[in-house]
Amino acid sequence: MRDPATLLDPPDLRLPPHGPGRGGGRGGNGGGDSERHKRGDSSTMVFGVWLALVPILVLFLTLAVAYLLRQRGPSSTLATPLPRLLWFNTVLLLGSSLVLERGRAVLRQQGDPQRWTMVSFVMGSLFVLGQAVAWVLWWQRGMRPETTVHSAFFYILTGTHAVHVLGGLLFLGSAAFWPHRRLLGMGPALFARLTAIYWHFLAVLWIGLLLILELAT
Repeated sequence: MRDPATLLDPPDLRLPPHGPGRGGGRGGNGGGDSERHKRGDSSTMVFGVWLALVPILVLFLTLAVAYLLRQRGPSSTLATPLPRLLWFNTVLLLGSSLVLERGRAVLRQQGDPQRWTMVSFVMGSLFVLGQAVAWVLWWQRGMRPETTVHSAFFYILTGTHAVHVLGGLLFLGSAAFWPHRRLLGMGPALFARLTAIYWHFLAVLWIGLLLILELAT
């Protein structure tokens, strides 16, 4: 027989211990809401990175168009070939992107990506060092910024790209040295994904710039 005191509190009107819409409550969808929230934040950050790449792309497209238009003028072509070292540097940068993706694959499998990310960081650093050596070789050939239109834009395009690569190395280095920490409020997987987007963009961009410099001479 029920206690008369409970007649004022029917069982079907009582709230679950954790409240509706939370873990252990009615529907049990609290974990799903949390996952959807995380995916939403991730998508927003990925979109933000792509959006941030637009002005960078516009900058280099503007420089490339200006270079191609100036190259059509008289006495603007250059007989001196570009340093062959640039192609080796290209291999380093592309290899760095591939190694970075390998590290992300290991991370997705719950493994330790530090070795792969560290190798990617070293290869990216060697790319910047190689670009500096190419500048020295170019300078030793008497190709100064004021020598020709081609030499001027060689320094402008490669230098501007190198500055963006240095910025990418800051994030790549963070992922390499602290692969399991939250960085800028992001988990390791999301931080590695955003870093990879930017890094792959720089690799593809460099290939375009090198082809322009080679074919427009």
